[in-house]
Amino acid sequence: MNEVSKGSYIKYFTDDHNVVSKYCVVIKPAIKEYLLNNPRSLFIDGTFSKDSGQLFCFSFMDCNHHIQPMGCLYSKSENTNDITILFNELWNSGLSEAKHIIFVSDDGTAINAFVQGVIKDHGNIRIEHVKCVSHLLRHMKTILADNDLESKYDLVRMLFYYARRSPTEQLANYFLSIIKDVCEDVYKYIVDKCMSCFIYKYDSPHYSIDTNN
Repeated sequence: MNEVSKGSYIKYFTDDHNVVSKYCVVIKPAIKEYLLNNPRSLFIDGTFSKDSGQLFCFSFMDCNHHIQPMGCLYSKSENTNDITILFNELWNSGLSEAKHIIFVSDDGTAINAFVQGVIKDHGNIRIEHVKCVSHLLRHMKTILADNDLESKYDLVRMLFYYARRSPTEQLANYFLSIIKDVCEDVYKYIVDKCMSCFIYKYDSPHYSIDTNN
């Protein structure tokens, strides 16, 4: 792998019986590209494999709006330890040069615990955690369906987009008030779970780097 992608590697982990239990892939050129325009969003997501395992991936969007994987790890389940193992491999391969990392993910327990661990262990860099808009909208759609308001999804999605991208709290609250009139349960969900992805709450101006659509 190093021959076609300099500095990249695959690392295997074995169990007590010396059987491969997990492995990770680190793509060195992707780490270097990520650092060229730091900060930028670093997405964390996982998917199931055919044998019911889990494949986790760290990725980002390049300047051409192409998704670039940085590293991935296969294991048997979604857990904080394995996500941390992959992150540490990326960190030791150059990600430690980052000054500011914006994690984007769903609201999974394992990922949330991982991010809190990174914040605790790497206090020398700025860490932000933004919830993935696609996952949030998916749950809003379910809430609307539970309230027999499926037909209002496109309206709520548009209003949420405007609220999230509002530069001030006052403007964001204006759009949120309209959502509240449409479905109060969706409004409560946004206030409880979604505010981290609002532009005006970011620690720094993110208009040029926000790709969490």
